[in-house]
This record gives sequence, C-alpha cells and structure tokens, in this order.
Amino acid sequence: MDKFLISSKSLSSRQEERRDINNDCDSSSTMREEPLPKKQKQHRDFNEKWLTDITFKNWISKREQECGMITAYCKVCNCSVNNHKPALVKHMNTTKHLQNISSKSQTTPIQQMLKSKPEDELKKRAELKICAFLAQHNLTFSLMDI
Repeated sequence: MDKFLISSKSLSSRQEERRDINNDCDSSSTMREEPLPKKQKQHRDFNEKWLTDITFKNWISKREQECGMITAYCKVCNCSVNNHKPALVKHMNTTKHLQNISSKSQTTPIQQMLKSKPEDELKKRAELKICAFLAQHNLTFSLMDI
C-alpha cells in the first residue's frame, strides 16, 4: 500500500521541475519576437506553347481568373492549374485526371448522337415521296401498308 501513497516532498519537487521547464520555454519564445518572413509565391505567366504541346493540348486551355491573372485550366477536370510545367505534369498524372480522361473517352459526344445517318435520311425521303404521291393522287393511306 505504501507504493500508492505520494509523499509531499516528491510532489513539491515535481512542481519545481515543471516551473523550471516552463521558464525555459518562456525564455526561448522571447528570443524570437519577430516572425520569420514568408516566402512569396513566384508568379509565372501562361506559356502559349502549352496549347500546341502534344502532352497538354487535348486538355489544357487558357482562362482568366477574377483577379485578372491568366492561368492554365484543365478542361477535363474543370479546375485551374498553376502556370508551371512541373505542376501541369503533376496534375496530368493524378488519379482524378486519369479517371476523368478515361470516362471522357468512353462517352460519345452529343453531336454524334444527334447526327442522322444516311440510311435514316434515305428512309425519310422515301416516306415523304410515298406520302406526296398518295396526297397528289387522292389515295387512302391504307395503301401505304401494302
């Protein structure tokens, strides 16, 4: 049972140690009164060559932001990318970008879906000719089924 009891001497010595540690911490914090200056981000201009580069031309475009700065824009992911070639390469290799490219390649464009095929055009033309013939000669529409 004695090992669970705390003597008053050990408690006071622990409190003194904590005070010494706190004093050491306070003295080190007073040494640095001024914060270190932050590094400024380097502003890079958009490179027009990226629009013709084989690796970037399919998904990159130029977009002006609200602040007036022109940045690279990923048409596949709908997000802006820093104007720095390593940043573009890094974005190109992200899983989000790769998944979006694969899903985009699997979908068919709406223009292609709405485009009429030549067979459909021929069928429409033949039906119109039959209807015009029936109307011109005053025949019944039941003759069309023959």
